[in-house]
Amino acid sequence: MIENRVPQSALTSICLVGPRSVGKSVTARLIAVDLNLPWVDTDTVVDRVLHQQSRTLDEVMLSHNFGMIHRILRSELRHCLQSKQPVVISAAGGTLWDVSCRRLISENCFVIGLLPSFNIEMSSEILFARDRRRSHFRNIDATTLNKRIRSELSILVPILKRISNVIILTENLTFDVVHHKVLAAVYSASK
Repeated sequence: MIENRVPQSALTSICLVGPRSVGKSVTARLIAVDLNLPWVDTDTVVDRVLHQQSRTLDEVMLSHNFGMIHRILRSELRHCLQSKQPVVISAAGGTLWDVSCRRLISENCFVIGLLPSFNIEMSSEILFARDRRRSHFRNIDATTLNKRIRSELSILVPILKRISNVIILTENLTFDVVHHKVLAAVYSASK
Protein backbone atom coordinates (compact mmCIF):
# COMPACT_ATOMS: atom_id res chain seq x y z
CA MET A 1 0.00 0.00 0.00
CA ILE A 2 1.17 3.51 -0.74
CA GLU A 3 1.02 4.89 2.80
CA ASN A 4 4.23 2.99 3.52
CA ARG A 5 6.01 4.72 0.65
CA VAL A 6 4.79 8.31 0.91
CA PRO A 7 5.82 10.26 4.00
CA GLN A 8 3.02 12.48 5.32
CA SER A 9 5.31 15.51 4.94
CA ALA A 10 5.49 14.85 1.19
CA LEU A 11 1.73 14.92 0.77
CA THR A 12 -0.35 17.87 -0.32
CA SER A 13 -4.12 18.00 -0.52
CA ILE A 14 -5.50 15.87 -3.31
CA CYS A 15 -8.62 16.78 -5.25
CA LEU A 16 -10.48 14.47 -7.61
CA VAL A 17 -12.46 16.38 -10.23
CA GLY A 18 -14.55 15.46 -13.22
CA PRO A 19 -18.12 15.25 -14.43
CA ARG A 20 -20.82 13.84 -12.20
CA SER A 21 -21.18 10.05 -12.08
CA VAL A 22 -17.52 9.33 -12.92
CA GLY A 23 -16.53 7.75 -9.58
CA LYS A 24 -14.84 10.62 -7.76
CA SER A 25 -16.41 9.98 -4.36
CA VAL A 26 -15.71 6.25 -4.23
CA THR A 27 -12.13 6.71 -5.39
CA ALA A 28 -11.43 9.67 -3.07
CA ARG A 29 -12.73 7.74 -0.06
CA LEU A 30 -10.43 4.79 -0.87
CA ILE A 31 -7.43 7.10 -1.36
CA ALA A 32 -8.12 8.87 1.95
CA VAL A 33 -8.16 5.52 3.76
CA ASP A 34 -4.95 4.39 2.02
CA LEU A 35 -3.13 7.60 2.93
CA ASN A 36 -4.70 8.00 6.37
CA LEU A 37 -5.99 11.46 5.45
CA PRO A 38 -9.36 13.11 6.06
CA TRP A 39 -11.83 12.83 3.20
CA VAL A 40 -14.23 15.61 2.19
CA ASP A 41 -17.05 14.78 -0.19
CA THR A 42 -18.47 18.08 -1.42
CA ASP A 43 -21.66 16.34 -2.64
CA THR A 44 -22.37 15.38 0.97
CA VAL A 45 -21.55 18.90 2.19
CA VAL A 46 -23.92 20.47 -0.36
CA ASP A 47 -26.69 18.04 0.62
CA ARG A 48 -26.14 18.76 4.34
CA VAL A 49 -26.20 22.55 3.91
CA LEU A 50 -29.28 22.42 1.69
CA HIS A 51 -31.01 20.14 4.21
CA GLN A 52 -30.27 22.71 6.95
CA GLN A 53 -32.01 25.27 4.73
CA SER A 54 -34.95 22.88 4.18
CA ARG A 55 -34.03 22.48 0.51
CA THR A 56 -32.99 19.57 -1.66
CA LEU A 57 -30.50 19.32 -4.49
CA ASP A 58 -33.34 18.31 -6.82
CA GLU A 59 -35.17 21.53 -5.95
CA VAL A 60 -32.09 23.70 -6.51
CA MET A 61 -31.18 21.94 -9.77
CA LEU A 62 -34.69 22.30 -11.15
CA SER A 63 -34.76 26.01 -10.24
CA HIS A 64 -31.33 26.46 -11.88
CA ASN A 65 -30.03 28.16 -8.71
CA PHE A 66 -26.44 27.07 -9.33
CA GLY A 67 -25.06 30.18 -7.62
CA MET A 68 -26.29 28.81 -4.30
CA ILE A 69 -24.44 25.54 -4.89
CA HIS A 70 -21.26 27.37 -5.93
CA ARG A 71 -21.33 29.50 -2.76
CA ILE A 72 -21.58 26.35 -0.64
CA LEU A 73 -18.73 24.70 -2.57
CA ARG A 74 -16.45 27.76 -2.30
CA SER A 75 -17.05 27.98 1.43
CA GLU A 76 -16.30 24.29 1.97
CA LEU A 77 -13.16 24.36 -0.18
CA ARG A 78 -11.83 27.40 1.69
CA HIS A 79 -12.59 25.74 5.00
CA CYS A 80 -10.89 22.40 4.27
CA LEU A 81 -7.90 23.91 2.44
CA GLN A 82 -7.00 26.45 5.14
CA SER A 83 -5.82 23.62 7.38
CA LYS A 84 -2.15 22.69 7.34
CA GLN A 85 -3.10 19.02 7.17
CA PRO A 86 -3.55 17.54 3.70
CA VAL A 87 -7.03 16.34 2.82
CA VAL A 88 -8.54 14.26 0.01
CA ILE A 89 -11.42 16.06 -1.69
CA SER A 90 -14.04 14.62 -3.97
CA ALA A 91 -15.20 17.74 -5.81
CA ALA A 92 -18.87 17.68 -6.79
CA GLY A 93 -19.52 17.59 -10.53
CA GLY A 94 -20.55 21.26 -10.52
CA THR A 95 -17.40 22.49 -8.77
CA LEU A 96 -15.48 23.16 -11.99
CA TRP A 97 -18.20 25.48 -13.32
CA ASP A 98 -17.18 28.12 -10.77
CA VAL A 99 -13.98 30.08 -11.50
CA SER A 100 -13.24 30.68 -7.80
CA CYS A 101 -13.61 26.96 -7.01
CA ARG A 102 -11.28 26.06 -9.88
CA ARG A 103 -8.70 28.55 -8.62
CA LEU A 104 -8.89 27.24 -5.03
CA ILE A 105 -8.42 23.69 -6.22
CA SER A 106 -5.64 24.33 -8.74
CA GLU A 107 -3.63 26.55 -6.36
CA ASN A 108 -3.90 24.30 -3.30
CA CYS A 109 -4.17 20.70 -4.47
CA PHE A 110 -2.66 17.97 -6.54
CA VAL A 111 -5.56 17.72 -9.01
CA ILE A 112 -6.55 14.39 -10.51
CA GLY A 113 -9.14 14.53 -13.26
CA LEU A 114 -11.39 11.54 -13.84
CA LEU A 115 -13.05 11.32 -17.23
CA PRO A 116 -14.66 8.37 -19.02
CA SER A 117 -12.91 9.29 -22.29
CA PHE A 118 -11.50 12.31 -24.14
CA ASN A 119 -14.07 11.45 -26.82
CA ILE A 120 -17.08 13.59 -25.91
CA GLU A 121 -19.55 11.31 -27.71
CA MET A 122 -18.26 8.25 -25.88
CA SER A 123 -18.17 10.05 -22.52
CA SER A 124 -21.68 11.40 -22.99
CA GLU A 125 -23.07 7.90 -23.67
CA ILE A 126 -21.47 6.56 -20.49
CA LEU A 127 -22.61 9.51 -18.37
CA PHE A 128 -26.11 9.48 -19.90
CA ALA A 129 -26.65 5.91 -18.69
CA ARG A 130 -25.60 6.93 -15.16
CA ASP A 131 -27.45 10.26 -15.08
CA ARG A 132 -30.77 8.66 -16.07
CA ARG A 133 -30.77 7.01 -12.61
CA ARG A 134 -30.34 10.32 -10.73
CA SER A 135 -33.57 11.69 -9.33
CA HIS A 136 -33.05 15.29 -10.48
CA PHE A 137 -32.74 14.13 -14.11
CA ARG A 138 -35.71 11.72 -14.20
CA ASN A 139 -38.13 14.41 -15.39
CA ILE A 140 -35.91 15.45 -18.30
CA ASP A 141 -36.58 13.66 -21.58
CA ALA A 142 -33.73 11.57 -23.00
CA THR A 143 -32.98 13.88 -25.95
CA THR A 144 -32.73 16.97 -23.74
CA LEU A 145 -30.55 15.20 -21.17
CA ASN A 146 -28.25 13.85 -23.88
CA LYS A 147 -27.82 17.33 -25.39
CA ARG A 148 -27.19 18.79 -21.96
CA ILE A 149 -24.49 16.22 -21.15
CA ARG A 150 -22.75 16.78 -24.49
CA SER A 151 -22.86 20.54 -24.02
CA GLU A 152 -21.50 20.29 -20.46
CA LEU A 153 -18.70 17.96 -21.54
CA SER A 154 -17.66 20.24 -24.41
CA ILE A 155 -17.02 22.95 -21.78
CA LEU A 156 -15.81 20.71 -18.95
CA VAL A 157 -13.17 18.64 -20.81
CA PRO A 158 -10.97 21.66 -21.71
CA ILE A 159 -11.25 22.94 -18.12
CA LEU A 160 -10.32 19.51 -16.79
CA LYS A 161 -7.30 19.35 -19.10
CA ARG A 162 -6.20 22.82 -17.99
CA ILE A 163 -6.37 22.37 -14.21
CA SER A 164 -5.57 18.68 -13.72
CA ASN A 165 -2.06 17.55 -12.87
CA VAL A 166 -3.07 14.07 -14.08
CA ILE A 167 -6.11 12.82 -16.00
CA ILE A 168 -7.21 9.22 -15.66
CA LEU A 169 -9.59 7.84 -18.27
CA THR A 170 -12.03 5.54 -16.50
CA GLU A 171 -13.88 3.94 -19.42
CA ASN A 172 -14.08 0.16 -18.96
CA LEU A 173 -12.05 0.32 -15.74
CA THR A 174 -13.20 -1.08 -12.42
CA PHE A 175 -13.11 1.10 -9.30
CA ASP A 176 -10.18 -1.01 -8.11
CA VAL A 177 -8.13 -0.21 -11.22
CA VAL A 178 -9.00 3.51 -11.06
CA HIS A 179 -8.09 3.48 -7.37
CA HIS A 180 -4.65 1.99 -8.11
CA LYS A 181 -4.04 4.44 -10.98
CA VAL A 182 -4.82 7.36 -8.68
CA LEU A 183 -2.51 5.94 -5.98
CA ALA A 184 0.26 5.58 -8.53
CA ALA A 185 -0.23 9.21 -9.63
CA VAL A 186 -0.08 10.43 -6.01
CA TYR A 187 3.02 8.35 -5.33
CA SER A 188 4.73 9.61 -8.47
CA ALA A 189 3.93 13.23 -7.61
CA SER A 190 5.25 12.92 -4.07
CA LYS A 191 8.74 11.80 -5.13
